[in-house]
Amino acid sequence: MKSRHHREIIAAMSCVAVMIVFSCIFPYLYNVLCQKTGIDGKALRQYDHEGMYKIDVSRQILLEFDANADRRRQIEFYPSLTRLNVHPGEPYTLVYHLVNQSSKTYVLQAIPSMTPPVTSKFLKKLECFCFQPQVLKPYEHRILPLKIIIDPEIPTHIHTMTLSYALFEMKEWEEPS
Repeated sequence: MKSRHHREIIAAMSCVAVMIVFSCIFPYLYNVLCQKTGIDGKALRQYDHEGMYKIDVSRQILLEFDANADRRRQIEFYPSLTRLNVHPGEPYTLVYHLVNQSSKTYVLQAIPSMTPPVTSKFLKKLECFCFQPQVLKPYEHRILPLKIIIDPEIPTHIHTMTLSYALFEMKEWEEPS
């Protein structure tokens, strides 16, 4: 009986160890898989391609914009436009609004994602508020610029894409000196 109990404890501890190892290597494996397949949906890369692309005026893509903030905080976060028809290769500038309606200072980070996920490699950000944390003082209203280009190499079957931002509060952050 004691031997069986001992084996069960060892089996349970082994399972825990395997889960810990898997949870440590999973982010790395996920990033490698996403890079190889191009389906990561991540759009957190800065580009300096303005003027490099020929504007394709024969095509239009509907680009939708979305913003999500934690409703428990008194933060408003929204795009100036929710939809924009764009020509691949042409740079576009728009803004998002970030409003602190509380007496608390927040340090916030916007995390972008794209749908369909394959479109993330065709959205080039020249300027984005998502590259840096945003320190938002009490009752501050900040206008956040976003400058983008859609790569003309985007497949012709893609007619609509959505750029969505989720806004998170950073718990630990040091202001750069």
